[in-house]
Amino acid sequence: MTASSALWGVWTNGTDIEYLFRDPKVAKSNRIIFFQIPKNGETFEDIGRISKKNLQPAKSLKSVFHRLLNILYANTNISRKEKLGAEMIRLIFCKIIDEKYDQEALPKFRVGFEENPKDVAKRIKELFQQAKDEFGHDGVFEKNEEITLDPKSIALVVGQLEKYSLMKTEKDVVGDAFEVLLKANLLERKESFYTKEIVKMAVKVIDPKPEETIVDPACGSGGFLILHSNMFGLK
Repeated sequence: MTASSALWGVWTNGTDIEYLFRDPKVAKSNRIIFFQIPKNGETFEDIGRISKKNLQPAKSLKSVFHRLLNILYANTNISRKEKLGAEMIRLIFCKIIDEKYDQEALPKFRVGFEENPKDVAKRIKELFQQAKDEFGHDGVFEKNEEITLDPKSIALVVGQLEKYSLMKTEKDVVGDAFEVLLKANLLERKESFYTKEIVKMAVKVIDPKPEETIVDPACGSGGFLILHSNMFGLK
């Protein structure tokens, strides 16, 4: 790109993908990484201006979460994967709380064109405070719990997830992706196992009915509950 007149480009190794922009006003060749390219008729400045109601569901998130964990593990201020898993879970709750209210508004969970990562991090931490206020009484978060990722890493995660709607995404897709984070979060707990096929068998054997109540006090990513609700077309 430096040796040509190209302003933007796409790099991929067949699995991962990066979108690159070269500012023609800057003499030195600086690589600016974006997380999506403009649609037909859009400019780079239009990226991230989509309203919450127009966000699209994700077909798969597992590879996205895997990639984010690996990038953060190699580059962030946190060097342990189990702690990174917990950080990612906090950011996911920020995304959910942002989608939950004011559908006509511009998402707070976004990265604007050439936006300073510190500004992104400030918005995300405000969302996390909202998440703590809403879910704290359920014991999901501790009162003094905080997001400790550096601003650049927060912006990276936001940029990878901003175009998706987690609330519109199928619950089993979100559950599979959460399993990636839970594995990282429980990395050092040798008693943790992930047995999806056993879950399917157990639900089939129990054959739960719509009017029955199910209690799963150690639900993790909610595999039993998701399979149960899918049997009856429930949300």
